[in-house]
Amino acid sequence: MVAAVKSQASLRRKRAENIAQKLEKKDVINAFAEAEKLASGQAIGRPHFAQVLIQQGLVKTQNQAFDRYLGIGKSCYCQSDWPDIADVNAIIKEAGGFSVLAHPTRYKMTASKLRRLVTYFAQQGGDALEFVGGSGSKDSQQFLRNLCEEHQLMASPASDFHSEKQVWQKLGRVGEIPKAITPVWEVFKEPFCSL
Repeated sequence: MVAAVKSQASLRRKRAENIAQKLEKKDVINAFAEAEKLASGQAIGRPHFAQVLIQQGLVKTQNQAFDRYLGIGKSCYCQSDWPDIADVNAIIKEAGGFSVLAHPTRYKMTASKLRRLVTYFAQQGGDALEFVGGSGSKDSQQFLRNLCEEHQLMASPASDFHSEKQVWQKLGRVGEIPKAITPVWEVFKEPFCSL
């Protein structure tokens, strides 16, 4: 598991370096070094580069940074290199964890593609789907419920809160799990409430 974490960290760093190279061609000064400072020892991500763009006066907001430079299909975007779901699930199982497919209704894919993704996730040992607070219509929540039932998956609530600047989700607002679906924490050996 440690090797997998190190490998993913290395891939994330390489992506950050590639983004920085593209930004420097757009006259962003010391993009990598500035983003690295902002990350404070954590993995460098696009939000750090967005902050660099704001600091250097090239954009006014994080949304502008993504719309002009960092969003999918924009000039400084670099695709993430992710391991296969089967590999990730195996690593999580090896560590004694439960794998949860994060915010499935937020992926930009058709219902049939999402259904295939969830089917593959379940076939590869996936355990649960995340129900994000305030996310999606009743129809999308029912779609997730149906997928959980179809594949005998549990559910996990989440706020999907990242920062106060990202307005799609307020801090503390969590997704509601349908009563018919088993919450993932019910299978923990030592529930959090006993801590």
